Amino acid sequence: MTLPKLLRLLLLFLAAWVCAIAFRLPIVFHPGPTTNLYPIHSHGKYGSRKYGYVNQAGKLVVPPQFDDAREFFEGFGSVRVDDKWGKIDLQGKTIVPIEYDEVGRFSEGMAPVQIEDKWGFANTNGELSIPLQYDGVGSRYFYESSKIFSEGLASVKKNGKWGFIDRQGKQVIPCYFDEVTAFSKGVSQVRSGDYRGTIDTQGEWIRIKNISDGLYYYDKFFQGIRIDRAKKRYRTSFYRDRQDKIIGYYPRNPPKLAREFHDGLAIVREPSPNQKRWGIDYPIPAHTEYASSLSPKKCGFQDETGQVAIDLKF
Repeated sequence: MTLPKLLRLLLLFLAAWVCAIAFRLPIVFHPGPTTNLYPIHSHGKYGSRKYGYVNQAGKLVVPPQFDDAREFFEGFGSVRVDDKWGKIDLQGKTIVPIEYDEVGRFSEGMAPVQIEDKWGFANTNGELSIPLQYDGVGSRYFYESSKIFSEGLASVKKNGKWGFIDRQGKQVIPCYFDEVTAFSKGVSQVRSGDYRGTIDTQGEWIRIKNISDGLYYYDKFFQGIRIDRAKKRYRTSFYRDRQDKIIGYYPRNPPKLAREFHDGLAIVREPSPNQKRWGIDYPIPAHTEYASSLSPKKCGFQDETGQVAIDLKF
């Protein structure tokens, strides 16, 4: 949490305190146990900064002592001393030694760590349980906040190719793909040379397509839907579900119902002008999480029966 955000919380607390005094209300404050920590920094000499952490009540838990600090995920936060990174727990105790050039967040009990150009994984005891041996983890670009392990598997890179390992470090899917995505609902989108498609957790192809014939695929599903969009003119583009079943044709016959819901709701959007010309006059399930930011189309929510639960006004 940045200092301005912390100040806003403190101001809200002080306002509640003043109101309680003014109306002679009993003042009861139960912050509860520390469930998360938020980074703050102090100003030192010559503009230097040191970072520490406060809890959700604004109480200082870890005094400013680090040269950098990141947000907590799954009970652990990344901290830097000089040019080395490690991890601390909610009590401020160092768990992963501060000796790595880079560290990532914990996911499924494993955190990626790097020294020079090699990556491995540390467990929640701080032990290097999977040795430093990989040229990359997660994807082409590493983000500290990315969840590397998903459904028991993590993507790793060796000799320019990607594959998957389990939490014991066993190579479950050999490194022979040029691109991969994290597993979701038991499938990963991959590319190998001119072939792109979907594999299962055993590395077996569910669907494979030679992309030189004019098709490319979105990298991931959203709400259980993906579009195979044709690059060549007069070729058909498809909506597909996770079982690789065609559930509509783009843009003239989109599906009316999402395939996955969150808390019983799914995002829907207005049809595009092109789709309206095809006579589409119903809300369309969004196939990307950026449905409202990439275009002026309004968005709302549908329920699991396909009825609009929240009007398209966002």
